[in-house]
Amino acid sequence: MEIVTNLRKKLIISVDDFGLSQEATKNILALAKAGKVDRVAVLVDHLADDQNLAELVSTGIKIDLHLRLKNFDENMKGTKSVVRRSALFLWHHFSQKDSLKKVEVQWLSQIEKFIRLFSKMPDGLNSHQYIHFFPPYFKIFLRIAEKYKISYLRFGKKGIVKNSSSISIILSRLWKKNSPQFKKFYFDSSDFLASFDWIDPAKSAKGGPASREVNRVKNFPLFLEKLPPEKTELVFHPEREDEFEILDKYF
Repeated sequence: MEIVTNLRKKLIISVDDFGLSQEATKNILALAKAGKVDRVAVLVDHLADDQNLAELVSTGIKIDLHLRLKNFDENMKGTKSVVRRSALFLWHHFSQKDSLKKVEVQWLSQIEKFIRLFSKMPDGLNSHQYIHFFPPYFKIFLRIAEKYKISYLRFGKKGIVKNSSSISIILSRLWKKNSPQFKKFYFDSSDFLASFDWIDPAKSAKGGPASREVNRVKNFPLFLEKLPPEKTELVFHPEREDEFEILDKYF
């Protein structure tokens, strides 16, 4: 706990998928009301309950738009393999099922819906499955942020916290491709980007076999120790029981 206390001022705790399910919405609201998180990313296509929106706004938390591609998300259901997800993503792009024009139209529609629901601009922009890191989409992402004057973007001005997870390695490579484009603008972002997902679940830091979820929880303090000293946005998905418990316990 002492590690977390010392790091807290250098962390931006972000939670994704508000509106994705009743569990996600309930858990995120509980965490936001308790002051345990800094930013909430909402999926506007799933939002309908005015009471939940009012409760989220009343917390005063930063509310970001979690951009998504509907067709890709629907085909991704039940797919956990990073290789398969990457292959599906590329197939959607190159088969024109999610052409650049279609991507821009979808994202513009989601921003307009956010404005209608919340009567304000998003405080920041990010995306489901980090799809905005795909270089052709990243240009659209920047263009939309500039058009709507959305200042905060999930990117990491200095880089990705890379470890043994395949997702962090892929995103780190994409970050290098996108960084020159990002530097042409004056958007705000954390210095680094990390996710609870990227904790190595292969074995527990304390030894002994256990489930992937249990090992991630046990390895969390070590993961925190290895974070860079600069400001890091740390992303969680509180609809998952282990991630909700981590947030509730440590922050």
